[in-house]
Amino acid sequence: MLNPIFSLCVYITEVVIAHIFFSEIFESRRSIIGRTICGFGLAIIGSSINLIFLNNSTLNGIATFAITVTLAFLCFHAKLTQCLFYSAILAVINMSIEVTVVFVGAAISDSSFMDYNNNFTLLIFQAVTSKLLFLVVSLIIAKIVCPPDSHSRIPIDFLIY
Repeated sequence: MLNPIFSLCVYITEVVIAHIFFSEIFESRRSIIGRTICGFGLAIIGSSINLIFLNNSTLNGIATFAITVTLAFLCFHAKLTQCLFYSAILAVINMSIEVTVVFVGAAISDSSFMDYNNNFTLLIFQAVTSKLLFLVVSLIIAKIVCPPDSHSRIPIDFLIY
């Protein structure tokens, strides 16, 4: 059975990464408090969907995409088409990294692909690894899409993460 707190933590992490990505590309539409409330609410919705539908991969992917689009549209000055485009990129990257990490984790631990459902230690390892890789790849893509100014800065969101 999927742990509700773990599920919420994963969704919060994904929302934070999406926020970092979009904050590198677009200007904020809301205050940090507004963005935090919106992001936390969206993470609760995503986690609830995940728990209700028993960790269905397809629904998780759709929920993650919808949450990312909603976060971008409500919290940043971006057109809907931009929100859809960048959210699709993030969703594909996130799912690709997750599947890759699960396959590698299964190979390293000499277990089957779905063993993470029964092994909490393996689940934690795979979740942390996939989200760290997702963050790094998202930051790289953000820098490619919107190169940094002449001064280099580390986003406060990254330090919080």
